[in-house]
Amino acid sequence: MTDTTRLQKAAGVMESRPEAGTVVLLNLNSNAYFSLEGAGAVAWDALDATFGEVLGTVLDEFEVEPEVARRDLSELLEELVQNGLVRVE
Repeated sequence: MTDTTRLQKAAGVMESRPEAGTVVLLNLNSNAYFSLEGAGAVAWDALDATFGEVLGTVLDEFEVEPEVARRDLSELLEELVQNGLVRVE
């Protein structure tokens, strides 16, 4: 995933916020279910943007090394793409 890769929340994804800082996602087509907290929830809220923009938002919110944030965010977003919760444009 490059900094210019555009990421969108997929259609058919239901989201719930059972408590502050937590997002629960359900893909109504595949029944894939994820619960995101902390940086994952911040990344979800920043979607409909490029990977670089989402990364920048995470780095602004959390004290983390950029390389670590890039790796972890890329892994999370790849998993969300594979499970039909995020789509790449």
